Amino acid sequence: MAFIETLKNKIRTKFKTDIETALTVPVLYDNDPRDPRPDDSLWIRLAILLGTKEQVSLGDKKRFRQPGIIVASIFTQIGKGTKDSDSLADSITTAFQAQTVNGVVYMTPYQVPVGRQGQDWQANINCPFYSDFVET
Repeated sequence: MAFIETLKNKIRTKFKTDIETALTVPVLYDNDPRDPRPDDSLWIRLAILLGTKEQVSLGDKKRFRQPGIIVASIFTQIGKGTKDSDSLADSITTAFQAQTVNGVVYMTPYQVPVGRQGQDWQANINCPFYSDFVET
């Protein structure tokens, strides 16, 4: 399995375990064909955006760093308020803040309010991360 595929799977697995399953909230992952609004409850669209990898060591076995940002877009129905989405945003922040899991270093998440998107209110939680790998 290629490094990028493995990295994305590690992130998705953590998100599925810590957020989707633990909090029973529907999550749509990249290229998911399901209807994004299963009912009137909260739901999340998860995107993993990769930055430019850089070489961080020299020698026979070169080490590279792959940075990126996880974007968890939280959607709630217009008119329902922000209490539930704010609570979900706090849970995502707590699950990913300042930790290393399976070789992925998660930094400090931050919220980006987006506003109205059709029939939904959207707020994004962005979590910067990086992971190192050795290329032989």
